[in-house]
Amino acid sequence: MIMGHQLDVLAANALAKALYTDFDALPHRDRNLARFIFLDPATRNLLADWRTAARGAVAVLRLYAGRHPHDHRLTEMIGELSVHDEDFRR
Repeated sequence: MIMGHQLDVLAANALAKALYTDFDALPHRDRNLARFIFLDPATRNLLADWRTAARGAVAVLRLYAGRHPHDHRLTEMIGELSVHDEDFRR
């Protein structure tokens, strides 16, 4: 999988699609690993260690938010995740 700084999935091969989901089939806005981890309820059962995946996604978003403090799209996504997922807020 190739991801952008907001964890947007830019490209995924067949293995990534088999392990996660077919991101190409999702609306463009939803092709994001953080959204997938926190907003897709099936992901908690899909991933063998959801908590580690979630912590990793949060760590990456914190890193990128620090490097791109004026990225309004990133700020909006972090706000959306905060509103819709209690685990993300924590």
